[in-house]
Amino acid sequence: MSAPDFDDLLRRIRERAAAQHPAPPATEAELAKAEESLGFALPPLLRRLYGEIGNGGFGPGCLLPLFTPPNWPPPREFPGGVVNRYHHYREEALEASLDDDPSDPRLRHWKARRLPISDLGCNMDVCVDSDKPGLPVWRVEYPGIRREAPSLVAWLERWLSQPPQPMRHAHWAAPRQDSAALARAFLEKLKDAPPIAGSPIARPQPPTPFPATMPTAAPDPAGAGAAVGWFLKERVGALQRTQPRLSRAELEETLAREAASMFGLTRDAALAQVKKVLPG
Repeated sequence: MSAPDFDDLLRRIRERAAAQHPAPPATEAELAKAEESLGFALPPLLRRLYGEIGNGGFGPGCLLPLFTPPNWPPPREFPGGVVNRYHHYREEALEASLDDDPSDPRLRHWKARRLPISDLGCNMDVCVDSDKPGLPVWRVEYPGIRREAPSLVAWLERWLSQPPQPMRHAHWAAPRQDSAALARAFLEKLKDAPPIAGSPIARPQPPTPFPATMPTAAPDPAGAGAAVGWFLKERVGALQRTQPRLSRAELEETLAREAASMFGLTRDAALAQVKKVLPG
């Protein structure tokens, strides 16, 4: 029996995924590393999705990357990559088996070779049975589980058949918008917002109006820096209240990661803004 031909399906996925700006495709070395860590080969279709379209950041719900990226947001103990999350869940299943409770949902959810490929938030994962014919797709809504689609192909075809939805960008992948566009939107929302109770920080006003159009490559024009600064000052207070044990270096890294994700800055540019805001 010949192997399925996924070329047409992948072509249509590539065209649809372009608007989502997926992460760059996984290299052969990254794919081999993932398979070595998992202890089994990725199914051919899943392997081609990661190797030809992108290493996560596209498709229904936005596929997870193969491994947790360095800029994955906290809490870091909850892994963001397919491989890392698979091992995390299999450890949970092993822990449940030692409890000698056959009703524990973790035993039903996290079977061997069931790969979590998408995080829908609110403790919901989309998983694929990589060792079953057709690759059935499941949605785990802890403590429940239901079949999402009879096969990975059907799950992807359903996404392709639906009208494009508002894009859910992967926050860990490449920046999506230039800092000028984000700053404009951010300041527009702030314009009529009342001051936060007890906050000593004044709402910023752009020193000059933003032009109607601005090239994507424009480096942080007037007003963008004010928005970044306000955002960072608010986040410093929040982090110091909720995570008082963060070291200076950890605080800087967390703030830089958040600013880079929100405003489309490079890590170095975001870190420079952080250093302007933090005292000392």
